[in-house]
Amino acid sequence: MLKLTFEDAYPKIKKLLDGKRHTLHLKAVPYLGWEDFCQDVLLHIYKKWSLYDQNRKLEPWLNAVIGSKFKNFLRDHYYRHQAPCARCPLHHMEECFYTDSGVPDTSCCFFRRWVEKNKNGYDIKLPLPISNHEQEVHAMEDGQMDYTKAKTQFEKKFFPILTPFESKVYVLLYQKNMSEIEASKVLGFKPEKARKDGSKLVRIAKVAIIGKAKEMLHEGNEDLDLGYDL
Repeated sequence: MLKLTFEDAYPKIKKLLDGKRHTLHLKAVPYLGWEDFCQDVLLHIYKKWSLYDQNRKLEPWLNAVIGSKFKNFLRDHYYRHQAPCARCPLHHMEECFYTDSGVPDTSCCFFRRWVEKNKNGYDIKLPLPISNHEQEVHAMEDGQMDYTKAKTQFEKKFFPILTPFESKVYVLLYQKNMSEIEASKVLGFKPEKARKDGSKLVRIAKVAIIGKAKEMLHEGNEDLDLGYDL
């Protein structure tokens, strides 16, 4: 029996997602629209597709994945970057009853872990005028690199870790400089489907390609002579 691929199942997945539009309420996350949520869910399903048991029905597995992703969105919205003090019974207003200083500090293992892993993300979310940080911005060094050489070396190592569909999308988008809609037409989507379904499928592959590229550059950049420090 031939295995069902994500690309083959995409119309059924999209139809199931569209049917949940009025049952999954995202008003609690004002910056996230329904299309953004769908895009993230589709990408998540794409990455987890290998975990799907082909001997079982697809719909129950999809429902579980979508429901879990929805709960994670709400949880991350409220707790992802928030200091643990907000949920600690030993913290009241600005006072901490655990630390000797009476305020949250790194003597608390939970607060220390937050400072090390999440505080930067929390600080980034706070808007600050660039006029207060002109020295840091203008002090950034400008580097140079051989882009042609870097691209050749990068693609030589990158193509083997892409799926066949991702490889096709990469060539169309980044070598032939096509738009997502143009690429979807080349991949065989009918004109009336290219803009809606085709471009979304191409965009999912595009996000996966970017994620793999970032991972390879950060984990294996010592093998790439780019003439530039990553």
